Order: sequence, then structure tokens, then C-alpha cells
Amino acid sequence: MNYNLEVLNDKEFESMSKDLLEKILGVRLQNFKTGKDDGIDLRYSTYNINEIIIQAKAYTKSTYSNLKSTLKKEKEKMSMLSPQPQRYILTTTCHLSPKQVDDIINIMHPFIKSAQDIYGRDRIESLISDHHDIEKKYYKLWLTSTNVLKAILHNGQRSQSDFHQTKILKNASLYVPTKNLQNAIDKLNENKFVIISGEPGVGKTTLAYILICDLLGKGYELINIDEKISDALHLLSEDPETKQVLFFDDFLGANINAILNPKNTENKIISLIEQIESSKNKFLILTSRTTILNQAKDNYEHFARQKFDKRSKYELVLNNYTLLDKAKIVYNHLYFNNMGDEYKIHFFENKSYLKIIEHKNYFPRLIEFITDQKNYDHEYYTTVDEFIFKNLDNPREIWKVAFERQLEDEDRFLLLSLFSFAKTRVRHDELEHAFNCRYNYEIRENGIHKKLDPFNRSLKKLLGSFASSIKTKDGTNEYQLLNPSIADFLINYLKKSKEERNRVIFSISSPNQLLGYFDRTRKDKIILDDYFIKEYYPTFVNCLNNVMNKHYGHVIFDIIYCLDQFFSPKTINDTNIFIKYFNDLLNLGYEAYVFSPRLITILKSVKSCYPENIIKIVTDNWNLLMFLVIKNAYESDHLSEVRELHELYEIDLFKTISVQEIKEELTLKINSLFDEYVKDYELVVSDNDVLKTYHDTDETYTRSYINDKYWESYDSFFSDCGLIDFYENFNHDLDIDSYSLLHKILDRYSYEEDDYSSEITHDIDYSRNEEIQMIEDLFEK
Repeated sequence: MNYNLEVLNDKEFESMSKDLLEKILGVRLQNFKTGKDDGIDLRYSTYNINEIIIQAKAYTKSTYSNLKSTLKKEKEKMSMLSPQPQRYILTTTCHLSPKQVDDIINIMHPFIKSAQDIYGRDRIESLISDHHDIEKKYYKLWLTSTNVLKAILHNGQRSQSDFHQTKILKNASLYVPTKNLQNAIDKLNENKFVIISGEPGVGKTTLAYILICDLLGKGYELINIDEKISDALHLLSEDPETKQVLFFDDFLGANINAILNPKNTENKIISLIEQIESSKNKFLILTSRTTILNQAKDNYEHFARQKFDKRSKYELVLNNYTLLDKAKIVYNHLYFNNMGDEYKIHFFENKSYLKIIEHKNYFPRLIEFITDQKNYDHEYYTTVDEFIFKNLDNPREIWKVAFERQLEDEDRFLLLSLFSFAKTRVRHDELEHAFNCRYNYEIRENGIHKKLDPFNRSLKKLLGSFASSIKTKDGTNEYQLLNPSIADFLINYLKKSKEERNRVIFSISSPNQLLGYFDRTRKDKIILDDYFIKEYYPTFVNCLNNVMNKHYGHVIFDIIYCLDQFFSPKTINDTNIFIKYFNDLLNLGYEAYVFSPRLITILKSVKSCYPENIIKIVTDNWNLLMFLVIKNAYESDHLSEVRELHELYEIDLFKTISVQEIKEELTLKINSLFDEYVKDYELVVSDNDVLKTYHDTDETYTRSYINDKYWESYDSFFSDCGLIDFYENFNHDLDIDSYSLLHKILDRYSYEEDDYSSEITHDIDYSRNEEIQMIEDLFEK
């Protein structure tokens, strides 16, 4: 059988060469990183270093003359090795004639001993045929082997699809086998059909394509459903001996309009699925954007009742790749895409590939875009790096289409409401209230016609495509954006459209909707200038009527902070609203909830730009405010700010901390923060120091040593809180369990681990450090 070695990149070919030669030679071979090998890809050494040197030359894009030139240089490297290799083996993807083999022997004399040490393409393909485990391991080789490729082309031709050889080879070369492929096969075997869903650009169609190639290679015929199911059903054979796979890409349509005005009724879709489920040797593969799939659940009642109740059984959601998967996808695009070296080098310099792989907006479609040199406009982008990371930082092309073409007005209102909170999770009731405020605003101001149950209908469409849901311990749902790049897109969208920006902030139901992505000066946010703030202030005050639970301390505090950040006396002359809510907070007394860093910011702002009547309110309630700062502090820096506030307002700190309630609260806070700090005891005392002390002295002395270290750390921590001048004014009592800590360290170092062994499989999960090392080896030049 012949194989398309062209689908392997250079690292895969080297790895396959290693596997083959280990079987043939009966020895274990050692790998060397590219670029640091002195002409060595693989090596076998016993007592003699460099006993066997092996080089793998993937020359699928080069000619035999290129191989000859390279080998002449390799001979020079071999001659310089110490000791020189006793044997040199060459594997190459080039077709080699007997004369060319003789030429190579002469070029590499005396290192190549005979023609048996030269493995050209024909010989390698023959060996792969003899070792089915190798063929199985390198899945792309099997998929594009002569017999399988012929079967794919033959079984796919009736469908008038694009399963032609060029595309198959391209897709196979770029494809990185992941767990998703096996998961899809498992779902097909279990249910007879699978829906591959996910966000735009995540790789739904690519996975379906490879899965179909796999089935075609195993004798299945392809029925490609372009639009109408009825056009394909007549091709479905009733003969159980006829193996067929039906493929329907975007089976519910590419946008919402296709759902509202479908070419295929829900009954036809249900009928097709049920027909496949009851047929022998028939499979159905469907793809859909998650947004559309959720819309179908809402619009197609029968479909929802019949299939969505058990959706997890047959739906494969593409939403996650390991770092190593991502790295291989990038590397394959760099290796197989035609691009100049001057362009490609930018992906390797300064480990840019790692920044790309770890980028929060990583998507296969984005990788395809940035590795296609034709997309690089040198007149628009100053550098290749700018092109790469500007598109990664702002993947507008992906979200723009989905946002503008696939969502209805109500969906966008809900998405922008969720976005505006700018926090990890938003409670169901909070999001619904924000949406209703926005919806009522749109009905009132822009003539939007009210629809039935718009919140829940839109929420169903957004979940899985733009948003995700998390169930809390009390059984309620909280929501968040599905991907950080959605927020990036929406920030840019609102920056460009003042009208859309205004529609968001003119209908807010919470001060938090202003405090996240809007700002007075920060360019990475949506800037609201002085002129706009002055015009907007009356509207904001009116919007406060929309705020839920205004009697709660945290809500009152958020309003105060929002007023200070956007509507301080620097811009707005009216301070009456600020005073009202500030007094509401003070009336809650010691039970008021504040966020210490923000309260500190407010108090500094009051002193710098607020009128004397408000400064007086602060000083008259100083002890209460300091108590609240201390009570809600969660870092030592917050406590050190207490001293700075006293200096700013010229108030005696000693007098404040002498107040019994404040002193007690401050003592409790310092102790609790220190206890949190020393949970990582190695910040206080190292294992090595404890062990050395223990072995040099005895247990009693070592425990005393640990106690001393804890007290030293405590004194330093107390100083970080800005209170070292008042050390004597506090009672200090540390609960140090030196006995338990000592024996914890001793037990850890006396414990003998079991011998480590591992059977590596394709589904192995690597640690982050292991993945990073493998990625760096992959991209080593």
C-alpha cells in the first residue's frame, strides 16, 4: 500500500522514523532537539557514544538535488563528531532510484555502510504496511493511504461534495487528532447520529470532514445534504448491506432567519433522525452553531420535546483544546501553508508561538487566518507581529458576523446587558431585571415591539454561543460571557457606535453597569468625556429608580462609588445625590458593607475635590468609616492606607486606634490576615532550614527556632500594616503549633514514593510543565 507521507510534518516524520527503526533494529533510540543536534536526529549508544546516528529528512517539498546538497553538509558534521559514528542511517520521504542510493552511499562514505541503511520513500511505505500499529498511531497516514483515499473519493463522488483529493490531503495534513474525534465516533456508535456544535471558528466542520473521511475510508457512501432533506432522502438505501453516512452542515441554517423561515420543517428533521436511528449501517452527522441550535429548541417545539431532553447524549460541543493540541494546530499551519521564511520567522522569534497558543482568544479559524500570508497587509500593519496579535486581541471578524447576522434585537439587548456588568458571573434575577430595563427603554424610546417572553427566549439562544450558565449551590443560575474575546468585540463595537453606547447606559439598572467597561480616561475602556457626563447626569439619576434593593448596604455603596467615579464635583456641581446615599450608608452603622479599596478611594477623593460640608460629614463620622475600612480589609496594604488617610485629613491615628471597637477590630483583622499569610509556612521558615536545625540540635530547640521565625514574620507583617509605631499598644498572641509543623516536615521527607510507571495512551493528560516542554521541543528550530 502507498502512503501520502506529505501529510506528516517534519517532526511527525522523525517520530515515525524512530518508531519504525526501533522495531527493525530492536533497540531504543534517543531523540535530539532540532537545531542542537550536530546533524543528529536520533542516536543509539551503548559503551560507544554515537554508535548509530540516524537522520530523518522530510523532503516532501524539495528535490533529490536538495537532499544531496544537505547530505554533503551532514557528512562534514559527522566528521567533526567525537567519536565519529560507526553507522549512519538515513530516512527520507524522497523516492530513490538504485543509482541515487549508490550516490548517497558515496557521499556519506564511510558512515553509511550499505544500501540497507538508506530508507527511501518506497521502503518506508512498505514497512508501514507491515506494521499496522505504526499505521494506526499515525492516523493521517492511514486516512490518506492509497486504498483508503480511493475509497473516500469513490464513496464521496456520488454526493457531488467537495471531497476531492486536494482538499482531503490538505485537511488531513493540517488536522490534529484530539479526543473530539473519538468522542464523535463513540456518540455515533451509541446514537447513530451526532450534532457537532460550537462557536464560530472552533472547528466544527473540520472535525465533521475528518470523521466523514474516516467513514468513507471504511466503505461508507456519502450523502451530502446541501439544503433540503427531501433532495437527499431518495438516495438513502433500504439495503442494510449498503453503508451510508449523511452529512448536513449547518443543518438548522446559518442564521436566525433560517430558523424562523426554515427550508426543512421540524417534522422533516425529526423524521430524518428517526429514519437513521432505525436503519442498519447508516449514520448522520450534523453541525450547527450553538446559537442556532438553542434557537431551534425554542422554535421547534416537537424537536425540543423529542431530542433536546437527551441532548447531551448525542451533542458534541467543541469548546476546549489542550495547550499541546493548540500548539500542533499552529505548527501544522506554519509547516504546510506556503509562506516566506521572512514571514514565518515571526512566529518563532521570542517564542511568539507560545503567546499565540496561550492567548485568551485562541481559535482554529484565527490561526488559519494569521498563518495565511495573503491576509497580511504590509501597508496597514507596520509589522507581522502587529498583524498577528492585533487580530488575536480583536477577533472582530468572528464575533461581528455572529452578533450582527445571527442575533435578533432582543438577543443583542440581553448580551449587552450581560456584558455591561463586566464581572465573572451575573445572577439570574439581576440579569433579567437589567434586560427588562433595557427592553422597556427600547419600547419607549425606539418603538421596539414587545414579544412574548423575550428574556427567556433570548437567553436560550445565547447560552452556549455567547454566554454560559453555572448553577450555584442554592440552585439558582448565574451567567457569564462564553469567551473573553466577546467582551473585546463589544468594547470596540460600543467605542465605534455612540448611539449603541448610549442605549446601553441610558437604560442601566445597576451602577455596576457603568463601573466595568466605562471610564473617564482609560483608553482600554469606553471613555465618557466631561461633556457627555454633564448631559448624562440627569438620566443617570433617573436610572437609579431602576436599581433593585437600594436599601442594601452593598448597593448603596456601589451607587456612592459610581457617583464619585463619574459625577464628582470636578465635573458635576450637584452633590445632593451623593450626600443622600452617603448618609444612607452611614445610617447603617457598623453593619454597613463596603469594599475597602473603593472606600479609601472615595475618602481621598472627598478630601481633594468635594465641598467642606461633605468633608465635615466624613470627619464627623470618622471612627465609623475607619471601622468599615478595617473590617472589610483583605490585604495589609488596606490597613496601611488607614495611616495615610489620617495624615491626609490631619487626624490623630493614636486617638482613633484607642477607640475600643476599632482597636478590637484592628487586632482581629491583623491576626486573621497574618493567619492567612502563614498558611504557606515556607514564607516564614523553609523546610531545609528546619531539617538542618533539627539534625544539628534536637526537637525542643527546633520548635523554638520555628516559634522565633513566626514572631519575626509577624513583626514584619505588623510593620507592613503601617502600625509599627503603635506596636506596644496592642496585645500580641500568636497560636503557633510548632510541634505539628515540625512533624509535618519530617514526615514529608521520610516518606518513600512508590516506583513511578506509566502506560502512555493517546488520551494521556500532561501537566502544564510537560506540555510547555513538549511545545518548545516541537517549535525548536
